[in-house]
Formats: sequence, structure tokens, C-alpha cells
Amino acid sequence: MTMTEGAKTAAATYLTSTYTYIGLGVGGDSTNPNTNELDAPAGSRVAITPVISGLSSIDYKMTFSGSSYTGLTLKEAGIFSASSGGTMLTRVNFAGIGPISASESFEIIITVEVE
Repeated sequence: MTMTEGAKTAAATYLTSTYTYIGLGVGGDSTNPNTNELDAPAGSRVAITPVISGLSSIDYKMTFSGSSYTGLTLKEAGIFSASSGGTMLTRVNFAGIGPISASESFEIIITVEVE
């Protein structure tokens, strides 16, 4: 099945209005499609404004201060529908960033494509 371009745009619009929080964590296990939380959340989820780029891509961008994650090595990020609980859209593992010092700041960009 192939989605029409109009349906891709509608799906991307729905995702940008529903999944508006990013959470970071220190877990590094493989992603299980049945889970609804990060392996090891660190700190609170942050509200963001996702941006549709192109017909079917969505950029989730977060800049965070090291003072919120001092001493941690971050290894995962997730996109969620609520500040706590809710539904997780996706979880991304990455090479560890850290240990983080209070004076550092970082930017994470997750691009989701609707195909």
C-alpha cells in the first residue's frame, strides 16, 4: 500500500499536534516496539514545537542545558504525547553523550518520516 501525498501531509500534521514532548534517558537497550517509555528516563520531558519539513518529514528539535543532566551520560531520546504517561511515538538510541557538565548545552534533532 502506498499513501497518497495528501494523506502523508495529514498524518504529519496529526503527529506535530499530538506528539509534542521529548524525553532523554541514560538507557541503552535495544528498542522494543511494545514499550511506551524510555529504558531509563533522566529528568523531565520537555515541551517542543515540531516542524514539518517537506511533505512528510517532521523535525523534533531540542536544545538542553547540561545543568539539568550534570554527571549523566545520555544514550536515548523519545518523543511523547504528554509530559508524563501518554504514548511514545518513537525512541532513538545513540552513542553516549557525557558525562555532561553543568556549563554545556546540546541540541538533539530527531527526524520522523511518514511514508
